[in-house]
Amino acid sequence: MKLLFDDELRDNILSLINNSREKIIIVSPFIKLEESKEYIISLEEKSKLGIEIELHTRIQYSKKPFEYFDNVNNIRIYYQNNLHAKLYFNEIEAVVTSLNLIDYSIKNNIEIGFKTETKEEYDNLIKNFYFPKLIYNDNNILFQHRLNFLLKIVNDKGKYFEISYLEHENEILIEHERYVIKISGNDSFNYKIVFKEKKDFSKLKRFQYELRKYNYAFVYNNDNELNFEILFEKSTLIDNVFESIISDIFYEIIDNIYHIKSTIAYLLYRRK
Repeated sequence: MKLLFDDELRDNILSLINNSREKIIIVSPFIKLEESKEYIISLEEKSKLGIEIELHTRIQYSKKPFEYFDNVNNIRIYYQNNLHAKLYFNEIEAVVTSLNLIDYSIKNNIEIGFKTETKEEYDNLIKNFYFPKLIYNDNNILFQHRLNFLLKIVNDKGKYFEISYLEHENEILIEHERYVIKISGNDSFNYKIVFKEKKDFSKLKRFQYELRKYNYAFVYNNDNELNFEILFEKSTLIDNVFESIISDIFYEIIDNIYHIKSTIAYLLYRRK
């Protein structure tokens, strides 16, 4: 890692944002950017390019928190009131620092930070801090993150599912005419694919060799007969497993998808 101080630190954080091509993750307990317009301008420009922006912070006690983000699209804000860490990520590098994203800190404080210089260092932060401390540690954030991730995969491929939220079961259903993906916030196994036809389930079973590295289980009924279901544990699927499944194993199955019947935003805000 490279050690950074003061102006070099601030410049590297801004460069990290400007150099992003896929995502920007900002972890800052306190944020106030009424004067530091260069950060807002950079985020606005990146959001116009479709780059996803993820913000982890504490609840801001003001009448209009984050109003300077009004013109930033593709931004998701997650609140964690015990947050004290400060980190800044894009898809290839990260900065770990003492710097909050606050005007006074940016312009006046003595600050220090480290910038990742290798893929191993970056992956270590993602694996050992980002997922366990920011995502898995909060059920509400985990639930939103699952839904956002799955819908991004689906929509990136130009495919559309029917989506519904079962509030009493704390469950999202993403339904295709031949199978249903269930995302639950309650069970130890948090992702379930239920097939409506035996032939489609059999198609998946033929890929057991490819699935062996994932935490999954087939489901049996009370008569010890195999159901047309497969379950995956939450820690297995959060980043790439469904992408692999939808891309490869289910490529033929998802050719004809229903249109979305309700807005994603409605589902997300119901969980806040």
